[in-house]
Amino acid sequence: MRRAAQIWRVPAFEDYVRDPLDGAAVAAVEAGLGVRLPEVYVDALRHQNGGYLRMCWPGSPSDRIYGIGEGYPNLGGTAPWWKDGWDGWTPADPAGLLAIDGDGHWDVCLDYRSCGPTGEPSVAFIDNEAGVESQLVPSFAAYLEGLELELPEGHLRLRGPSARSVAAQLAEQLGTTVPEPARGSSFPLFKFGVGKKEWVWVSPNLVPASFHYADGGVVVSSRRALRFPDDPLCTAVVECTPATVNRLHELVGQ
Repeated sequence: MRRAAQIWRVPAFEDYVRDPLDGAAVAAVEAGLGVRLPEVYVDALRHQNGGYLRMCWPGSPSDRIYGIGEGYPNLGGTAPWWKDGWDGWTPADPAGLLAIDGDGHWDVCLDYRSCGPTGEPSVAFIDNEAGVESQLVPSFAAYLEGLELELPEGHLRLRGPSARSVAAQLAEQLGTTVPEPARGSSFPLFKFGVGKKEWVWVSPNLVPASFHYADGGVVVSSRRALRFPDDPLCTAVVECTPATVNRLHELVGQ
């Protein structure tokens, strides 16, 4: 399923990605949890075994899905508050809910309560703070299809020029020098001030495939991947704060 390969954020944060998935690991977690996982879910984890998503469910804070294996977070091993002796509100029949993302205050779950452990679960959103739950879609396949990119209004994808050359052009337009890439980023990110609390960011589409933090710095992989795999001809990405949208095309000559 092409969609399953394109949901993952690039660069991937390695600490949240479990080891490459195999059939034995899937069988073991299904046996331990007592459920059959949706094939579309497993297929997504075959492309990347958990981690941050480049898309999200509209209006939801969820931006990950759990992978299978040892380490935090992992499917079945990262339990919601209401499965850890929580003395507050608990959703009905919590044993039938399997969290695939959450932060304690909320959880996105595969919901087996109606279909049974071998059926096709729906996807539910559990709001632990408000004490309410809602059904999002009838299947994980529908959940995957409903994920959307959240792009700022002034987002531009340029074809041809490199991010550094766009940054040089922007610096000339603004009468300034090209700033050093932002510290702590896993790929070159050039940030320009264009007014009071107004900013433009320039970055490449092709970046390190993954990264982790070590010794107070960022360590990136030698492999490269596209942040926007649906747009392979894109070479530079330009974003801005809302008040700069009207000037953006003028600034970058587009």
